[in-house]
Amino acid sequence: MALLPDGNTLVSAAEDIRFWDVKTRRENPGSASLEESEYHSLALSPDGRRVACGTGDGRITIRDVASRHEVAKLDGHKEWVTQLAFTPDGNNLVSVSRDQLRVWRAPSWAEIEAAEKERK
Repeated sequence: MALLPDGNTLVSAAEDIRFWDVKTRRENPGSASLEESEYHSLALSPDGRRVACGTGDGRITIRDVASRHEVAKLDGHKEWVTQLAFTPDGNNLVSVSRDQLRVWRAPSWAEIEAAEKERK
């Protein structure tokens, strides 16, 4: 689980990814369960804009917190991802599984936005 910087929203990962209202203790309206899987780990970026979730099949998905859309999918582990952490600058994601420890480069929002502009 991770608490978003607003202090009002909690993100949980288990069979799916859900966003919860801390005050009401209920799932946020419009926060449908996202991509059912077997999630074992979750990390929030330092700026609170991205959430990374690790699955039982070794896959990592990174989602934009505001839109809840997937912005990246990382494949490389052969076993479940047990721990995730962004570096303090938000530029790297560290993932741990039984088979290995990996450090992934996490593009900044400026890089993501520039790439989106190029696509248009």
